[in-house]
Amino acid sequence: MRTFSNSCLMFASLAVALGAGPAFATTETPLAQNAIAVAVGHGNCTEAVTQVKRDVEANEPQSVFIAGRMLDEGLCVEKNGKAAAKFFAHAADLGVSAAQLDYVAKVGLGEGATQDYADAGKRCRAAGLDAQNHLSDYSLGYVCTLRGLASRMLRESLPADTFQTISGARARLEFNPASGQLFVRASSRVTASEPTVSSRIGQPLVNIQQVVDKAWHKAQDTVSKPDTAHLEDQLFEVVLDLDMTMEQSSNARQKKASDDIRPLESWDSIHTAMPTKGT
Repeated sequence: MRTFSNSCLMFASLAVALGAGPAFATTETPLAQNAIAVAVGHGNCTEAVTQVKRDVEANEPQSVFIAGRMLDEGLCVEKNGKAAAKFFAHAADLGVSAAQLDYVAKVGLGEGATQDYADAGKRCRAAGLDAQNHLSDYSLGYVCTLRGLASRMLRESLPADTFQTISGARARLEFNPASGQLFVRASSRVTASEPTVSSRIGQPLVNIQQVVDKAWHKAQDTVSKPDTAHLEDQLFEVVLDLDMTMEQSSNARQKKASDDIRPLESWDSIHTAMPTKGT
């Protein structure tokens, strides 16, 4: 793996790179401006769950997505990845691009959906990734599954103060599906420690290259082993979603305002069966 020359790369240059693909160039309201996400981030679980239930019943797109994230990571509610998949699927139908990509990972994992890398790839391409068709559907689905899982692992495990700006944090990688080569190219600006007497420059609190590499390879060990005959031997750019607006408070995991986000009667017409406690 190449040496990561600067763990504190400017977020501005990363934003330019992210703008190259429609999957990550979105006009959706940032999580930092969403009242539910802010409540979760502050550990105000009762407020968050009450509002997310109300908004989801009203079919508010971003709230449906946030409900999925809460279930997927066990934020203020009981962790339930299969239930999260259904919320992501519905939010994707409502046009939330982040939900489309989170649901792709569920299809690739076979969690709350039938495991199928080719189907995951088609959905990932529909979300705007690899519009130039550099990868096959199968290979793209594998990469997008790793992207989604590694992103979630990092949001769950990184310290809240890892990045100078919690909202919208990203890391840009290049990955070769066939060889497994991974290069960390850039990330949002990492918080530095206070300078010491011997140095005027503080050291990054987290070595982004190491933690991203570890999460990515853990994701590779977790997902279904792909058929290598369907994987292209070329580097492909991947952007990880490390927005930790909701994950910044450990209280969100420690406190449970509800055992689950309950089935919603207003969804009966679209036959979206939501699991209840004990299922």
